[in-house]
Amino acid sequence: MNKIYLFLCLLLSALLTACYEDKGNYDYHPVNEIQISNIGKEYIRERWQHLSIEPQLKFSLDEKVKMAWRWEIDGKLISEDLNLSYDVAQDVADDPYKCRFTAIYLADSTRFYQEFDLKVVTPYDKGLMVLSEQEGKAMLSFRSEEAEDKEFAKWVYRMENGSYLEGKPLSLEQSWPHDDNILVATSRANYKLDRKILKLLKRYDGSTMLDKDPDFEMKFCLFSDMVQGEDYGCAIGTNGRVYTFREYNDYFSTPSPMPVPDYYDAGILYDYRLSDKCLIVTAGWGGNSRFFLGYDELAKRFLYFYHSSASTIDDGQLNTVLAREPIIGLPILAIGGWKSGTFASFFYDPQTDVAKVVKAHDRTFSKMTEADVLTLSNHHFTPSTILKFSDKDGRAIFSSGHLIRQLYMEDVTAEATVLSDKLPQGVEITCLKLSADQKLLYVGVLSGRTDEFKGDLYILDAVSGEMVGEPYLGVGGKVVDILEKY
Repeated sequence: MNKIYLFLCLLLSALLTACYEDKGNYDYHPVNEIQISNIGKEYIRERWQHLSIEPQLKFSLDEKVKMAWRWEIDGKLISEDLNLSYDVAQDVADDPYKCRFTAIYLADSTRFYQEFDLKVVTPYDKGLMVLSEQEGKAMLSFRSEEAEDKEFAKWVYRMENGSYLEGKPLSLEQSWPHDDNILVATSRANYKLDRKILKLLKRYDGSTMLDKDPDFEMKFCLFSDMVQGEDYGCAIGTNGRVYTFREYNDYFSTPSPMPVPDYYDAGILYDYRLSDKCLIVTAGWGGNSRFFLGYDELAKRFLYFYHSSASTIDDGQLNTVLAREPIIGLPILAIGGWKSGTFASFFYDPQTDVAKVVKAHDRTFSKMTEADVLTLSNHHFTPSTILKFSDKDGRAIFSSGHLIRQLYMEDVTAEATVLSDKLPQGVEITCLKLSADQKLLYVGVLSGRTDEFKGDLYILDAVSGEMVGEPYLGVGGKVVDILEKY
């Protein structure tokens, strides 16, 4: 009975539905859809580099409609124009920025959008960095190894930090113990810069020393070798004293005392004025493995500095010295290693034109005698000579006028030969720098041009002396140092 009743209900429902007529008057409007094209999936730009995108729009119906546009980077509006013209202001980042272009119907706010990525990369990734002196100021220049032209970007520190480097330029380094960051030394400070974007991370100067000295100036600074304990860093002031860097405190130590006591006899005191030519050797961990060998400009001899824990509460101070014999009696020209564990020192007095060399000494200049000090005849040194060592093949390479000459250290008293005569006559060689693999020789020169930037950079084959490529003209002012930035 129940089944018959259920069947009759379903039949009645079907009959009523079949008799119903829909008399509604609905107004259907088809959507004017937009197809967006000519926007890439990813754009790669350097910071401040221009980004231009002109999207192409295809409307399914009417193109003559009122529209609004939005360009966004990580949700931040950067433009309301149809075509994007934008100087990328985002910071360099490992991950790409998420971007969106949106087309909006003003009538009903219907939106169509296209998403894409923006990868902001550093313009300072790999390439050549030059430190020079331009109009009395320290200037950084840079050229990426990916650049298509030969132009160097000038004043890059000022461009990224809004101010000049203070002081006279001294040196450049990229120090792995300091996270591969760039360190720029000037007479007033050492600037630690972010290796990707060259933003200032830390400035080390007289105000950041343990003994604060607002008037402090330096003639030398290096952060790539250990000097005391397990800390990387050392500075020599224009006062002729040495300061070691204390990494765990992030400051420079108390300067070496003046006068400084002798290591073996504290009753013997030495006045001194250290040259900017010194030897810092890192020889493994533990024990007495850090060495600082300085050259006293007053007595014209080497001083080997120690830290004696009994003499000071500052465990970073180099407070004791071993005065080394013999007394050379000449200004120092250069010091460095030319084969494993073997170092050489050249000396030259421009006033008397006398040159000498100690061709093989250890890192402490111990056990040397007068017989080890050799006089060089026909040395070809000049008051502006710069000398560098190649420990790959045991050579000393130096400038002599517009020529580059070389000496083989095993036969150091032989007359120097000409490595290269390819530089123009009349230029002043202001910088020599061997490449990391010692296959190339970078030569910075000051030209006689009347251009704004008179500093040029030549690259030579370090073995043959032949020119490698065309020179880079106008890289900055007087070139002081060159860095292969990685």
